[in-house]
Amino acid sequence: MLRSRILLVTACVMLAACNRGSDSDATTSASATAPAPAPPAATVDAGDTHIQSGADLSLPADFPKDVFVPTGQTIQNVVQVGPTTSLVFGSDQASPSLMKDVESSMSAQGWKTTMSMQSGADGSMLAFSKPERTAIYTLSMAGGHPQLTLQHTQGTK
Repeated sequence: MLRSRILLVTACVMLAACNRGSDSDATTSASATAPAPAPPAATVDAGDTHIQSGADLSLPADFPKDVFVPTGQTIQNVVQVGPTTSLVFGSDQASPSLMKDVESSMSAQGWKTTMSMQSGADGSMLAFSKPERTAIYTLSMAGGHPQLTLQHTQGTK
């Protein structure tokens, strides 16, 4: 389970890095056939895996209401693999209080902090749990811009 989570987070970071390398209004997509004009958002559906990448995506309709979602940041990638939904947010400016906002909001919603880590000035991670659920927030820099990855998993023990 841990291995699949690490792979999922790595895939999300790679998608976000590809997205950051281009113009902020552009969409990143990959194809095995001749390139075609990119739609406003690229979507890949493969069984229980769904990937969206674009300039400004919407929060999935079934995303839990008790999981903190930051304001002032755009959703650039949505990856759903089985019971796990991973969201990648981008912003042009770092918010020094973002992780404090995450922690206070999640605590107020009844989440238990299971991990808190600071990695230099540009990176931090917070993990939370509730019965049968986890939420992990990772703040890092990508292409000189702050990036927040939120991963929520339903059905964990």
